[in-house]
Amino acid sequence: MKENKLTEGSNMMWEASRIILPEHKEVINRYQEERNRKTKPVLAEEEVNIISQLIHFHPSTFCFQSK
Repeated sequence: MKENKLTEGSNMMWEASRIILPEHKEVINRYQEERNRKTKPVLAEEEVNIISQLIHFHPSTFCFQSK
């Protein structure tokens, strides 16, 4: 038989430590959001010009065409 927290002889002393306080959950969520946040790449002026030219001269290759 598999042991669980109600099995006789199990250590019930630490069962209350499974509870997460709302304040702690907020901190954990903020930490995870910060960790998963992606920063926008910094492009040099030449790279911006190349991308602009591609969009201007080849608009059919991009998905975001105006209607």
